[in-house]
Amino acid sequence: MFLKSAIATIIIMGLTGGFIYWGTDVPLDKVVLAPKSVVNDGGKVEDDTSPKVQAKKTWTDLRSGLSSTTPKDDVAEPKAVVVQVDREVTTPDKKHDIRVARILKTSKLEADKISQFDLKDQAYLRLVDYAVANEKYGEAKSLLVSLSSPQLRDTARSRIAIGMALSGRDRAAFALLKEVEVDALKDVLRLQVIEAATDLSVGVNPSQ
Repeated sequence: MFLKSAIATIIIMGLTGGFIYWGTDVPLDKVVLAPKSVVNDGGKVEDDTSPKVQAKKTWTDLRSGLSSTTPKDDVAEPKAVVVQVDREVTTPDKKHDIRVARILKTSKLEADKISQFDLKDQAYLRLVDYAVANEKYGEAKSLLVSLSSPQLRDTARSRIAIGMALSGRDRAAFALLKEVEVDALKDVLRLQVIEAATDLSVGVNPSQ
């Protein structure tokens, strides 16, 4: 029985490549154990202490250590992007246009409340002059329907057309004369627009 056990022990020691000292006084720290074997990706057996295997283990351990020891607080949180939009700057010209539009709107509402037709017509003609003086020709033409007679409407048209001609809008001025209602006034108004368009004291606006 003892012989069989001894043979089995020798066989095991031969397979594992190790050696056990029986009945000796050799310190355990002096015992050299056989290196372990590992199977690589290609199916070959390699020494566990080989540089290739050790390098692979070191990289695996390093990755494991980083993934397990990295504090979550060190991870940068995505920050919201704040876009600052500058408010629109109001220029002096724009302020002036806003003021003119407000005055025309408010004054038109007040003129509508006048009960006497002659006074109401005077008020509307005054608003036409104010709009023309500020080159608000569209607003001036919108006031024509508020005048009570064709003669007054043609008077307002002549003022608008002359204002257009003086500001370099001669084609728009002559186009407006096509809407004149009183035939007897057409030639006179056309002459007035020609004189305004060719006024030597008024410089030509190159933008028109």
